[in-house]
Amino acid sequence: MRRRYPDIAAILILFLTVGIFFFRLFYPTPHLILTPDFGRSDAWHFSFATKYALSQALHTGSLPLWRPDIGDGFPLLAEGQTGTYFLPNLLLFSQLPPVTAYNLALALAILTIALGTYLAARLHGHSWPSSLLSAIVFSYSGLPILQLTHITLLQGMSLLPLIIALTILLFRNGAFPWMALLSLTITQQFFAGFPQATFLTMLLAGAYACWKTYTDRKYGAFIAFCIASALGLIGAAAQILPSWEFLRMSTNPSGFDFLRATQYSMPLIHLLTFINPYALGNPRWGTYPPFYAFGGSIFWENTAYIGLIPLCFICVTWLRRRKVPEVVFYTVVLLTSLLLAWGRYSPAYIIFTLWPFNLFRVPSRFLWLAAFSLSMLAAFGSDVVVRMKKGIGLQALLWLSMFLAFLQLTQSWWNYHLLLPANAMLTLTHQETLPSGKLYTVGASGAHNAVYITHGSQQAAPFILLYKESGSPDANILYHEDQHDVYAGRFLYRSMIADSVLSSLMPFDTQSATVSSDLMLNLLGINHVISYLPVDSPTLILKDTKTVSAITRRIYDNPHAVPRAYLVREATTAASINEALTRLDDRSFVVGRSALLETKDVAGNARLLPFADGTIASNTSGSVTITHDTDTTLSLSVNAGGYPALLILTDTYYPGWVARIDGSETPIYPVNIKQRAIAVPAGYHTVQFVYQPHSVSLGLTITILTELIVACLMVDPFGLLPDTVQKTRRMLMRPSRNPDR
Repeated sequence: MRRRYPDIAAILILFLTVGIFFFRLFYPTPHLILTPDFGRSDAWHFSFATKYALSQALHTGSLPLWRPDIGDGFPLLAEGQTGTYFLPNLLLFSQLPPVTAYNLALALAILTIALGTYLAARLHGHSWPSSLLSAIVFSYSGLPILQLTHITLLQGMSLLPLIIALTILLFRNGAFPWMALLSLTITQQFFAGFPQATFLTMLLAGAYACWKTYTDRKYGAFIAFCIASALGLIGAAAQILPSWEFLRMSTNPSGFDFLRATQYSMPLIHLLTFINPYALGNPRWGTYPPFYAFGGSIFWENTAYIGLIPLCFICVTWLRRRKVPEVVFYTVVLLTSLLLAWGRYSPAYIIFTLWPFNLFRVPSRFLWLAAFSLSMLAAFGSDVVVRMKKGIGLQALLWLSMFLAFLQLTQSWWNYHLLLPANAMLTLTHQETLPSGKLYTVGASGAHNAVYITHGSQQAAPFILLYKESGSPDANILYHEDQHDVYAGRFLYRSMIADSVLSSLMPFDTQSATVSSDLMLNLLGINHVISYLPVDSPTLILKDTKTVSAITRRIYDNPHAVPRAYLVREATTAASINEALTRLDDRSFVVGRSALLETKDVAGNARLLPFADGTIASNTSGSVTITHDTDTTLSLSVNAGGYPALLILTDTYYPGWVARIDGSETPIYPVNIKQRAIAVPAGYHTVQFVYQPHSVSLGLTITILTELIVACLMVDPFGLLPDTVQKTRRMLMRPSRNPDR
């Protein structure tokens, strides 16, 4: 037990450092990290908002499958970044208030990075002080701390060191039980909701596995690693299948083109930030160049500052005459990751045209591999000092260096983030109340950038106005408002087409916005336009104006918007997007009375043909009443009158929705580009829409079965496996004859 005292002490120190850094989020009053990004605050408009939605769902015993209040309806779980199945999220957001759970999740992510890095360093044979230094260096480097605004990315990356540590254990001690733990951890990393984190992690873990197989001939361990990786990905089917369905419905189903895939690459000059994190400017003070004027560079993606003291230890590592194999490995990883982080400017730029590299943006995220490699290399140099048995002087110098490294890193970031009181941000006063009905926000990003790029984030007042009173997506969730738009990592194809039409009819520049036609505003059911520009429109009515710090917010009412559900008896058809746009521009198309169907759905369809060929009387009255409304169910009482009708919902058309008329299932058709409709017979009917995605149920089934297989394959307590499988299992579990040092 005494041999473990140093490790216990190191772990307690890591807990202490996390407590020191994050205590101000909890005491004396809860605060939220709401640092602005370009155009908005990802922390406020996405990270906290989606976790708040997760908290709402879990507290009611459900999953955040669908949110009707963003994007006219959006598959939140399928988009993935909510991190629904990630174990810390399930535990924290189901049991605690959302603010407490969110801040604890951030602290836990940094602690996970620290503990995983410490374990990996110890497994590489480093002393516990050197491993502790490595853990502090990586967990408080620029990448994790600057990404506190992006909780999904941070939670995904937090498991990188642990997966590397489990890979080391697998190659050192055989498959049992490390193969099972590695598989489960890979599954959890995917569940965190940031697939790029899993991609980067598996590149590093796979490189280490190939290197160990080549140098030590550990073929059994390599097979175990491949099996664990496969089981880890199959085990994540609960998230992968809905996300794959979402990807097929998105604007980039097969990946990004070269320009998008290399967006936000790291300019070579950003290497200066390894010496001084603010060498190129500080966003807090508005001195860092905006990304569009700096080759797409973003400060919080490109700054991997680890402090000057670790760099000195790394120099010691490289100056040693005897080169340890792991030093060579991590040096190669460092150079390769820097080359890839260079992105479109790199000689290896062609790789970003290939699958799966083209599935992701932001090449500078390869810096995570560089920073981890640097932390490992610093431990090697630190061990040189530890092993110099020349009294307590050098040992004291090492501890002083460790303390100064932590102090330098925390001092660098202590005042970087914008912290705002949680209760004040989540509560709207009487003067801040937003109008009821569906909102559409215009010009908020421009107003945001005008402040942020020039003055930075040191003045909170304009950002509070932009965050609380703009109704912007997805922050509208926090105030129980309905927003036409959505903010996500990827966007649905149909929604993007509808929004492009809306933008063309309501163009705006830095000075004003002009509504040339209110057709799309009405068709999409938008009741209010919140604008940070004056709007020139013959139909919109200005209702409220507010100015804070030279930023003026205006609220306009749109009295002609269609309701969420209504009946029509006229329809026109279109076989392509261009033809659909032409039909919408036709004066014969009357919003609220006409519908735009797709030709392929109407051809030979007895349900829809009468609407398209005009055989149904169009002036017959009818009524629709919403009787029950939740996130995943919608019940309506419909009186179609004496003729059949099309019941139109302004909600987003998406797979997984099932419609029933008087208990009998009926087809759902896309209408008006992105909305959904069903054909309703004459008379009175009860209609129900239910979101029952097959991808979710199938994915959960596969996940549960896979985890049972993992447990049986690794344990098999009852000897149920066939003899051949048991022999294979014993072979994979056999420890290597050539363990690492």
